Amino acid sequence: MLITEKEQLKKYQAPFRLWQGVPGIEVTKKGRVFSCFYSGGIEEDLGKNFVALVYSDDGVAFGEPVAVAFEENARCFDGCVWIDPMDRLWLIWAKYTAFGNYGVYAAICDNPDAERLVWGEEFLIGYDVMMNKPTVLSTGEWLFPVSVWGEAIWETRMPERRTKQAEAGAFAYRTTDGGKTFERLGGMIHPDHCYDEHMFVECQDGTLALYSRIMHGIGVAYSYDRGKTWSQGIDSGLGGPNSRFHIRKLKSGRWLLVNHPENTNRNKLVAYLSEDEGKTWPYSLVVEDRDQVSYPDAVEAEDGFLYITYDRERGGGQKSMDAVYRHAREVLYAKVTEEDIMAGEVKNPKSKQMQVISRLGEYTGDENPFEHPVREQEIAEYLIQFEDSVAIETLFTRYRSWEKTLSGQTGEQADALLDGITPDNRIEVFRRVLTLLSYEAIPERYPVVEKVQQVLLQQPDTEMDADMVADILGVSRHWLKFCFERETGISVETYQQTLRKTKLYIHE
Repeated sequence: MLITEKEQLKKYQAPFRLWQGVPGIEVTKKGRVFSCFYSGGIEEDLGKNFVALVYSDDGVAFGEPVAVAFEENARCFDGCVWIDPMDRLWLIWAKYTAFGNYGVYAAICDNPDAERLVWGEEFLIGYDVMMNKPTVLSTGEWLFPVSVWGEAIWETRMPERRTKQAEAGAFAYRTTDGGKTFERLGGMIHPDHCYDEHMFVECQDGTLALYSRIMHGIGVAYSYDRGKTWSQGIDSGLGGPNSRFHIRKLKSGRWLLVNHPENTNRNKLVAYLSEDEGKTWPYSLVVEDRDQVSYPDAVEAEDGFLYITYDRERGGGQKSMDAVYRHAREVLYAKVTEEDIMAGEVKNPKSKQMQVISRLGEYTGDENPFEHPVREQEIAEYLIQFEDSVAIETLFTRYRSWEKTLSGQTGEQADALLDGITPDNRIEVFRRVLTLLSYEAIPERYPVVEKVQQVLLQQPDTEMDADMVADILGVSRHWLKFCFERETGISVETYQQTLRKTKLYIHE
């Protein structure tokens, strides 16, 4: 639901946020700058996450949230803010409920420059997740980039959708009536698929290009029938460290790309320009040169300035308040021109860089979330309302288990418990697994995908599944499956096929 009442909004203000990130940005014709981002809980927590919308009338002072998407027993995340051709402001977010339903929802404000913002009713666009802006085609159609993260994911979470949606991938949702109705067109899944986070660009000849996040950079596919079908995805050659990027056509006809220049780290962000529809990118400007900056979004304002937002040191997933405070926890933006990018440096006196939209300081919530963990028994009683598959996933997701490596004897005990679930022992099984998790050592981060890849590359001719890989790595089978699919959106078996297709296997 969309919260707009002032008293209710107070609990989402900066002093009550531990972390924040994944921003979006928009600018009205009168120059009001909107930004959205998500936060809530210690990190990506079911029942905690929310998407917040803030704005500034001068581009300098941003206020506290004026609207928040939040729902009990759900995650509201991956927000997108967009002004459509009718000058209406859209706030779009993904919602994952405790019952396993994923969906992309939106609410529209008809007058985003008004002193008091008035919103329409929340409505569903499609399944599963969307965080990048729609593309308005020369035909007047609007294409929304909506992604289904993986066959295993939707099939277990929403079995009733099997007849509606029989494949995963990056899809195009089209509306021809200003968002009253949506039609899902074609989609594609790149051989090196990750979370997609795709965007569309229309070429001069009418061809549509679909750029998507992949495991080793940015993929691209093409449609010659306005999005109904797509070519096989290939590597675009644009590089990147498996992270969100931004690409769009500007009014000048040039294309803008905001991406990381390094292929292994989410450090530094650079804005590039192309004059030949993405074939070459001869112009570049460093937007941000610090570390741990990521997830850019951009918009071209009426006056020609390019607004580029991103997050820096989000601060989520930490183990203590001290660890949280060691992160900047900022949402920032740059305001530059095409001429700045072509010059390789800021020339326009009105251009700005590293402008703060939101910076978190001391947390002043009622209690320290790290000092008052929920007891295992309470959590177990909460989990039994769900089917086993959803309960186990919720257990791993909500209680930060992807940072608690279930290995060795602890992993074996967890697997034995989860394999032995019956209708009569569910509370006890969940309680005991949670107890194991609470005592398991927490590393900086267990590189699940890299570990799995190493095993698969060492045995290129052996058909392997997650259970076999887990045995070799000495970790819990249930934990490995969850973590790997959470990171990649695909199964270990599908990933092995991907490695073969992308010719990463080396045969002596």
